[in-house]
Amino acid sequence: MTLGRMVGLDPLVTSMIVAVAANHMGTALMLGDLPPLLLHSVAGAEFFDFLWFRGKPSSFFLLLASFLATLAVFYRVWLRPKDRRYSGDGLSYEKPIVLKAPAVTSVVALATLMILAAVRSSLGLPLGALAIIVAILTAAVLEVTRVFGKAVPGFDEVLKDVEWEALAFYVALFGLTGALEASGFFEEVSQHIAQIVASSTFLAYGFIYWVTAGLSMLVEHDALILVLLYMVKDIARAVAIDPWPYYWGIVWSSTLGSNATIAAAPTLYLALIMAEKEDHVRRSWKDWLRITLPFSLVSSAIHFILSIPFVF
Repeated sequence: MTLGRMVGLDPLVTSMIVAVAANHMGTALMLGDLPPLLLHSVAGAEFFDFLWFRGKPSSFFLLLASFLATLAVFYRVWLRPKDRRYSGDGLSYEKPIVLKAPAVTSVVALATLMILAAVRSSLGLPLGALAIIVAILTAAVLEVTRVFGKAVPGFDEVLKDVEWEALAFYVALFGLTGALEASGFFEEVSQHIAQIVASSTFLAYGFIYWVTAGLSMLVEHDALILVLLYMVKDIARAVAIDPWPYYWGIVWSSTLGSNATIAAAPTLYLALIMAEKEDHVRRSWKDWLRITLPFSLVSSAIHFILSIPFVF
């Protein structure tokens, strides 16, 4: 956000661009975000399936292409400073302080987890177990490093930087999605979907894609994905069809649709909080919606078009 100020961008624009970019590409690889982990848990997708699936370029390449295409559409709208209030005049730039030991340890831990995830099927361990093991080892290495006098923040210092407000918001959104499931809303939707799936694969894919995208704009998308994946799994068994086109459609459309509102993607809510802290100004819902909603709609449409050759 500080870099955005230096080039004359509104901190809210900068933070929201970072948030929607991270959310968009979060489903590109299995370890990027929660949706691909849910796909792994429910459908058994493995690490390399996100790169190459059934002889075709998969999630990583499709999401990268749709993100670059969407960014090209909005480049002139977002990345050209218009407000003189953010001209960057009088701002100074201080070189950031990088704690070498934690940085190196974190990068090595992430690389290790990616390698373990890639060979997970050979190891025979659940993905969650691998993540816990790597996390424990990382924390242990950092604590040992701290004992030897290296510049490593303590656990209590790390907790101070946690956005507890955003976490509470996340929990509440999962509760909302759970309430919708308990009310029978998703079951009612699945009955209609089953009828369409039985009639036309292409029509069903489009229907599921856009219904999921629409729902993901209103409720927390991670919880929604879990419900819909199990729903499609049950439908596929009932009508004897290949569920994978719908699995991919759900994780893609829900991820891209969730970029529309802070109610659907806590990442955007966190970006809003950080932008307000940076700018010391409370922002209206219209300020962030004019950024997130167009991006979500355009990226969803572009990705839908790009995904058709992959799915069919």
